[in-house]
Amino acid sequence: MYLYWIITNKKRNGDSMKKALVIIDVQNDYFKEGRMALHSPEQALANINKLEASFIEKQLPIIYIQHINDQEAADFFERGTKGVRLHEQLKTTHIRRISFFSAKVTSVKPDWSVKPVLPPLQYS
Repeated sequence: MYLYWIITNKKRNGDSMKKALVIIDVQNDYFKEGRMALHSPEQALANINKLEASFIEKQLPIIYIQHINDQEAADFFERGTKGVRLHEQLKTTHIRRISFFSAKVTSVKPDWSVKPVLPPLQYS
């Protein structure tokens, strides 16, 4: 489970830098009883919720990226399972669907630079 804060690296016509919060892989398989449970994902989710609230208050965009594994009998993120769904405590406003491990964060917007906000969590 990763969380990134994206900041544009180019100013256009004197505009201020634009910001968006990109939340990646906050899916049920990473939580208790999921297929790939992580260590303390609830604490990470609480921090993510605080960031979401801040971005919503400032009317800044939030993008949720959900991995879906279309392989038959996938280890995790299998299409059609509860585990592939984004966690219900997220304040989802936009979902960009990508194939399992096929995209890079910069594919969201190539001219943006990426600054991690929280480190990746460790598997249990």
